[in-house]
Amino acid sequence: MSVSPGLYVLGTPIGNLGDISRRCVETLAAAQTVIAEDTRRTRQLLSHLGLVGKQLVRVDANASVNDVERIAQSLVDGGVAALVTDAGMPSVSDPGAAVVTRCRQLEIPVCVVPGPSAVTTAVAAAGFAEGGFWFAGFLPRKGEKRRERLRQIADFEDAVVLFEAANRMTGTLGDFLEFMPQRELCVARELTKQYEEVEVRTVTRWASETRQWLGEVTLVLGPVVAVAPQPCAQEDVDALIQRRLERGETARAVADALAPLLKISRRAIYQRALEL
Repeated sequence: MSVSPGLYVLGTPIGNLGDISRRCVETLAAAQTVIAEDTRRTRQLLSHLGLVGKQLVRVDANASVNDVERIAQSLVDGGVAALVTDAGMPSVSDPGAAVVTRCRQLEIPVCVVPGPSAVTTAVAAAGFAEGGFWFAGFLPRKGEKRRERLRQIADFEDAVVLFEAANRMTGTLGDFLEFMPQRELCVARELTKQYEEVEVRTVTRWASETRQWLGEVTLVLGPVVAVAPQPCAQEDVDALIQRRLERGETARAVADALAPLLKISRRAIYQRALEL
């Protein structure tokens, strides 16, 4: 296969190495430089493919503007570079996007070799997105930016796809419980790997489960219009009330906020908040 000079954005397996395409392997073989988010993981992939001796350049979340510029300038006069991420498609909620942008600015040819993606794999497994969906990437870590994004997601009527780190899953499920407790949620964990888990429950069901989250997690929230309202169990209502009380809200404020969300009378929520 003839590979012209330029930057090649390669989709690599998200778990099962058998999912790599022939075209991806041929492009990696032709590349003089492989740009990777984690060079250790990429070196393992290259070794599995029998491709050794490649120059590996790291571009992760800490890469500077100068790092990106140095990579792009190395391609101005020709050469073939392959851009990969830890798993799936680079440049999708990924620091490699900066390399793609700079190469386009310098009119360096950019070619994408499609491959596995946790986003589309999880959407297909969930079965929610007959229409469109919003890929929201990672939530902001904390503060008002996070709460504003959660409000946006809660108001979005179609399916929403997010990435989340295992060690933040419990907190994220708690936030979902506050903003969209009755929405359906598909948790897709360790996709295409040995211990793959794909399961759909309501947010309240997920948030009530106590467990240690492990592995790579992709979340798909079901569309608002496709989910029939279901009454919340009393323990779920209590969890929502308790969460707000612990933030310092008054019983009156809790009732005002939760009554329209849960379709429960304001008086009932107010009385329960006083009891708690």
